[in-house]
Amino acid sequence: MINQMQPITDYPLLVFGLTFLALCFVTYGFHAIFKHIPPINKNLHSTFSVTQGATLTFLVFLIGFSISLAAENYKNRQKYENAEANAINIAHIQANFLPEEIRLETRQKLQAHLDLRIAYYHSRNLEEKESINRQINQIDYDLWMATRDAVIHQQTAVMAGVVSGVSGVISTAAYTHVSQLERIHPAVWLLIFILALFSCILNSYGALHNINGIRLTLIFPLILAFALMLLADIDSTQGGFIFIEPVFTHNLSLSVN
Repeated sequence: MINQMQPITDYPLLVFGLTFLALCFVTYGFHAIFKHIPPINKNLHSTFSVTQGATLTFLVFLIGFSISLAAENYKNRQKYENAEANAINIAHIQANFLPEEIRLETRQKLQAHLDLRIAYYHSRNLEEKESINRQINQIDYDLWMATRDAVIHQQTAVMAGVVSGVSGVISTAAYTHVSQLERIHPAVWLLIFILALFSCILNSYGALHNINGIRLTLIFPLILAFALMLLADIDSTQGGFIFIEPVFTHNLSLSVN
């Protein structure tokens, strides 16, 4: 069942199916309508070609730019995953300077935080991710309170570094969450779809006097559907086939156990 809070672009296969069906319907529908319209004037044929070419060029440029932006966001999410692992590793090392009674608790909290972060990356369900985030927030609060109490009783530069390490764990997790909110704006998706519709309309009109024209024109919706499916897959943080594999956090979990 599709979560109502998740946008349709979180489901790349659904984007492919709906886009392909909609563009095919528009192509066939307008082709049938244009059959009853007089052919274009030869003097306006060059104008039509320019309009068709400009629309297609704008569409290709917009899709290419959007894919580039989505790929950049994907790389940023990978960088934040690496930064998270580094911050947790540093906090684990700095925990050795804590008093004995707090050291074990801190390490347990850091391990729980690490395990939940890995579970967060592997989850594909929005409600499950929200539940994991709530657990992480509670663990981070307990972790912060434990180290704060230790610093209050032993105010040294070393203990300040421990607090800084715990703060880094919490902040990098927050940065990772913010990076996953960096998505292609719905207005851009709408503009792409509108341009795709107009391109199919122009192509269906241009195929009027070609016997195999309408059949060849249907290749265009297929190509567009694949392109938008790939764009949705790269942009999505919930569904699809392309996702962030928590390599660094997973390797850290194996090394600290």
